[in-house]
Amino acid sequence: MNWLPAGVLGALTANVLLVWVYVLLLRTEAPDERRYLRWWLGAWIASVVRYSAALALSVGGPPTLAGVEMLATLVNGGLVLVGALVFVGTRPSRLHAVPFGLAGALAVGAMALDAPTLWQRVPVFGVAGGAMIAAGILLWRRGDAGLFGRLTGGVFVAWGAHRLDYPFLRPVEWFAPYGFAFASVFEQVAAVSTLLLHLDRTRRSVRASEARYRGLVDEAPIGIFRVDLEMAIVDANPAFLEQVGVASVAELDEYELASFVPSADDRLSLAQTFRAGGSAAQPITLRRPDGRERRLMIQGRELRDPTGHPIGYEGVSRDVTDALRLEERLRATERLEAIGRLAGGVAHDFNNVLTVIQAGTRAAIDHPSPTKQRRLLDEVLGAAERGAALTRQLLTLSRARGTPERVELADEVRASLPFLRRLVGESCAIAVEAPSPVWVLAERAHVQQIVLNLVANARDAMPAGGTIHVAIRAEARDRGAAGRAVLEVRDEGVGMDAETRDKAFDAFFTTKPEAEGTGLGLPTVAAAAAHGDGTVHLESELGRGTVVTVRWPAVDAPALDAPTLDAPTLDAPTLDAPTLDAPTLDAPTLDAPTLDLPAMGAPAPNPASPGGSRPTRTAERPHGPAAEAVSRTPKHSSAARLPRSFHILVAEDEAAVRRALVRVLEAAGHRVVAAEDGEDALARFEELERIDLLVSDVRMPRCDGPALAVALRERQPDLPVLFVTGYAEIGPVEIQRMIPGAQVLAKPFLPHELTSAIAQVLGASSSSSSSS
Repeated sequence: MNWLPAGVLGALTANVLLVWVYVLLLRTEAPDERRYLRWWLGAWIASVVRYSAALALSVGGPPTLAGVEMLATLVNGGLVLVGALVFVGTRPSRLHAVPFGLAGALAVGAMALDAPTLWQRVPVFGVAGGAMIAAGILLWRRGDAGLFGRLTGGVFVAWGAHRLDYPFLRPVEWFAPYGFAFASVFEQVAAVSTLLLHLDRTRRSVRASEARYRGLVDEAPIGIFRVDLEMAIVDANPAFLEQVGVASVAELDEYELASFVPSADDRLSLAQTFRAGGSAAQPITLRRPDGRERRLMIQGRELRDPTGHPIGYEGVSRDVTDALRLEERLRATERLEAIGRLAGGVAHDFNNVLTVIQAGTRAAIDHPSPTKQRRLLDEVLGAAERGAALTRQLLTLSRARGTPERVELADEVRASLPFLRRLVGESCAIAVEAPSPVWVLAERAHVQQIVLNLVANARDAMPAGGTIHVAIRAEARDRGAAGRAVLEVRDEGVGMDAETRDKAFDAFFTTKPEAEGTGLGLPTVAAAAAHGDGTVHLESELGRGTVVTVRWPAVDAPALDAPTLDAPTLDAPTLDAPTLDAPTLDAPTLDAPTLDLPAMGAPAPNPASPGGSRPTRTAERPHGPAAEAVSRTPKHSSAARLPRSFHILVAEDEAAVRRALVRVLEAAGHRVVAAEDGEDALARFEELERIDLLVSDVRMPRCDGPALAVALRERQPDLPVLFVTGYAEIGPVEIQRMIPGAQVLAKPFLPHELTSAIAQVLGASSSSSSSS
């Protein structure tokens, strides 16, 4: 059999090459696909062992190599079957190894007993052939294996049938070369078929995966896109195309991503987001080719090639335009609800105030006794002042700003102690702890409002009495940061549960009876603190009291030689107000409904104003609850008298207020020209050519107060100006910046406050003129 060595060597070489191909595939394929490749690799390694043993026998090797050849053939068939089972998704059982073990044992026993060759080969090739046929049937019946599955299955069946006839045809010498050639061809074709089957399956798996993920991308509700390093759009899904308003990916060749982003800041932020590769989304405004704008949230990452060089960016975008609109509508709805609650609470309080005013005024008109009339009018005046206090609280809540100044918290609290003690009554004590001066930059009226509201709250929380602790301290910050000024008010009262704490800062939320509060206390405290960049923190537990802590940024004390803002310049004009029988500080104003945490009752006199006259609430003077406390002490005062009569132009769009101003000023001996708005005032000025003072409202139709003052000062540069206002978007600081030297008087005010403010303005103007 001279043909045998050459034929075996050729088959051996082919199998070695096939094993090498299998090894290469195993190094690159996914773990799931490696499982069946490993079994088939083992099958062809066994085939290499078989042909190696056959080659050794053909050149005179020991007869025992025949057993190695037959066992390798048996292993080859078994591993081919196991690989086919794994390929079709069937888990091999240990029972599959039983026939192979029995066949091997029979073959080894037959060889040991030197039985005929047929007995040695029939068990091995019968089992191996049957395994090949079974593997072929499995692959043929596997529908998703496709054409290559049927091809491989047919080859396996033919190969298995040839192995079944091997024991009978191998001894036929004339057929042996052909039979060996058939076997070798079947084996190589089967090996190649398994490789093609694997590659086809991989190709179809890749296509299915691509289709699956392409479907995910195409159907995704968020935009997905890819750009190159120049921000030119390379690819995008339909959602992104819809967001940018482009019909197809082909049209994107005409655009760069930056061309859809009009804002340079947005473009810079977008590039930084891509380079940083963070998970945070960047909001940008996108402008479509049709001119419409959309709001997108974009996040992305940088793409790199296998060598690590950047090649572009990919990102995702979410259109939040509609969501932002819905959110804004929700906020608008919440604002409307809050306004509704606010309107209801204000209407309730003002109805109470108006009831007192109407009833008291009518009773005073009808009552013949002057003493009784005075008492009734005192009650009317007290009700009007409570209405004014409520208005100032609303202005604080609406962020109306006055003039900030350096305020020493401990001095402010100590100055308020007489009134605070009268407010809390005899059942409560106030303990103040202030080891060192602490300065803040805030409106003095806001600080007073905070102290009064918190102390009133603490009093109401202790119906059985107790001590209200007021602590003022400086709080250091870490790493050299600016310190904080702390005002802490602590009571020993009933405390709050979690639900009450959560609602404590809601406007018009109150746990007090309806007649005792409106729920503006803590909201006013929070708003007043916020005006000075402060914060409010509340701690409370049922039965363990409440601690409210207000923190502001601490500032340095003012220089000793610097004039303070609360210098007593307002008292410069000598007021010839006779001291009348002013009611005591326990006037019935204390019995009016308080503003929940705020709206304290009748306060004590201001130590800085010994004469009892009410200080004018100009931009330089504090105003608020404490100032109002001082203001209610005198219930009657005559107008301030100036050395001579002045010519005053009054501009006020509200007719009733205009008549009141004219009446007060004429009673003080001044000559008054009244105008219904700014334009009317300009026309009246042209008739007069020169005036001594402009008294104007801030908000008026056609021409407002600041614009009127600017126009008049162009004609008369030294014109003194006094603004009277109840509320304006332009605060006193802005007004004084626009109109240097102008003063601001807050509505409502008493007649003597108006004449006092005019005396101050004209006195300051006269001093300025004489010094110049």
